[in-house]
Amino acid sequence: MKTAEILLLGTYLVAASSSPGTPSNLGLRVPTSTGTSVADRIAGDMQGKNEAYPHGVPLSYEWANGPVVIMGNNSKGWQAITSWGAVYEDSKGNPATNTRVNIRDMQTYVLLQSTGKWLLVQNTSSPMGAAYHEDFSGNNNRPADIRREPDGTISATAGGGYNFHFYPVTRASINPNDIGGIVVVLGARLIVADPTKPDDRGSARYLCTGGADYYPALAGGWPGDASFNPGVAIGKLKYVRSDWRSFAMTTLTQSQLKSNPPPVNVKGMLP
Repeated sequence: MKTAEILLLGTYLVAASSSPGTPSNLGLRVPTSTGTSVADRIAGDMQGKNEAYPHGVPLSYEWANGPVVIMGNNSKGWQAITSWGAVYEDSKGNPATNTRVNIRDMQTYVLLQSTGKWLLVQNTSSPMGAAYHEDFSGNNNRPADIRREPDGTISATAGGGYNFHFYPVTRASINPNDIGGIVVVLGARLIVADPTKPDDRGSARYLCTGGADYYPALAGGWPGDASFNPGVAIGKLKYVRSDWRSFAMTTLTQSQLKSNPPPVNVKGMLP
């Protein structure tokens, strides 16, 4: 697969940390109201085509068409990881002008091959981010339209040739020799930007996806170049709705997830 086809949809700018994210919700599995298992929900985001094409992204890029596994469980010896997400407008346009995308519960899980146990290494509802050119050309970016919400989550918009690319403030440590699987999951929904103006969420056409990148270490800049893309995998681009919806990525198959599902706190997010 050519690097241009998978196009570094990863974290170009991220703060470094000397310690991984604080684990929480370990051992917690919340059943969904629809009866869909956590394993099926996560696996479904690595199957089939995207629900729509992202605006401004050439269809020659594989992730513009559907989910893709890149490095998978092989970190090439690198010792850090971070999840990320991206919000795009639909390729056919987004007529909504008073709608924002609200983000919460961004979680990164690593399955330890040695023990078969899941470790939650990142967990945040207030990621940082930037607005990048939709095709990431030239790594060009500008400050994103991020708003801190009263409940501690964030919201943002995308458009005008820019996406919203977001990620936890700190990377997490990993043992490159003990990776049995990776899962990233986050929640997103549409909210009204200005409650004094008309609610146009019904016409909003925002897409969201999640993924992850390996890094050589907790500190240091983006390691990608023209010949190598350090992405782990990229999940399916799906529409953001007015109700919470989950967006996931994994390096595991559906049967592997069913036999050992991660302890994801889904909080009733819809598939």
